[in-house]
Amino acid sequence: MTPGEAERVSESRLSVALVAGGKCARVDYTWADEGKAQDGVMLFGFDRDSGVVTMAWVDSWHTGEKVMVCSGAAKADGSVDVLGHYAAPPGADWGWRTLISPEGEKLVVRMFNVSPEGMEALAVEAEYRRG
Repeated sequence: MTPGEAERVSESRLSVALVAGGKCARVDYTWADEGKAQDGVMLFGFDRDSGVVTMAWVDSWHTGEKVMVCSGAAKADGSVDVLGHYAAPPGADWGWRTLISPEGEKLVVRMFNVSPEGMEALAVEAEYRRG
């Protein structure tokens, strides 16, 4: 949670479904924090004309009752890289970057906390395999 703090490890499950007539993808996942069940949803859209990927993200632990709207790009290797922002009063907003990458037989989700100065710190790393 903070630099130097021991990492928290959790089982996690992820499912992907096409929605809106196959035009968008919905990613549902579960995990736990200190034994308490958590879950989240990422809804992705892709504008072929501009090449922009958009994501609406909610997570029971990370975003609370708010929806974080993110945007970014799909890359040639099949990965998706999006960035959103959240308020951190009394200071400037912080960023939250989500990178989803196919890596061999795995799908890897990495999330980074981004300081107002642009410094990134890995916050979440999850690896998924087909069940």
